[in-house]
Amino acid sequence: MEEHEIITDIEKLTPEWLTNIFKSNGYLNKEELQQLLVEIHLMHFLLI
Repeated sequence: MEEHEIITDIEKLTPEWLTNIFKSNGYLNKEELQQLLVEIHLMHFLLI
């Protein structure tokens, strides 16, 4: 997946991909993400 690609599939969101994003933006040096927990919260709206 490209570094600045919009994520359209949750399976593409990996610790390796996010580590690269954080490193390229200066948030990590030698550290690496080992695990990624993704929680999806659905919101429903009812318009009357």
